[in-house]
Amino acid sequence: FHLQEKNKKVSASEICKAIELIKPMKNKNSEDYTILAMLQSFSIQFQMINATSIAAEVSKNLKNALELDPNNIRAHYVFASNDFYTPKKYGGGKKVEAYLLKAITLPPQKISNDYLPSWGKEESYEMLVNYYIQNEKWKPAKQYYQEGMKAFPQSHLINQYGPQLVDK
Repeated sequence: FHLQEKNKKVSASEICKAIELIKPMKNKNSEDYTILAMLQSFSIQFQMINATSIAAEVSKNLKNALELDPNNIRAHYVFASNDFYTPKKYGGGKKVEAYLLKAITLPPQKISNDYLPSWGKEESYEMLVNYYIQNEKWKPAKQYYQEGMKAFPQSHLINQYGPQLVDK
């Protein structure tokens, strides 16, 4: 929110506060590690000088998340997102597709519960379509756009790519 409001300083501060709340927690579960990794990954833009060490922490936390729960849709999405936004010259873009394809096959929750996190699937479809468009892989882009729109018919995230797929 703060970043969208062009308040980078407050955004950086709030992300750091969130990381410091989660980092010292004992007995983290898969969701805790996933959220921590997501926050750390987002924080890199504010701490470019520490990008390498933060990226290593992100990777470690995501590996911990998947060790605890190999079917955590959010861990697969955050792993993909981290790889998607890592520049190619630093090894990014190699695992995006595999993590997103896995994520879209997983249920949002193992147990239906309004209090448990359920995000990740819509975002995975969005990023997968975006990834295929960026790489000019039009057939899978269309396929996953259609699948995503069928699963999430009101999704602005996915629907935004429709015009780019016309006549492809």
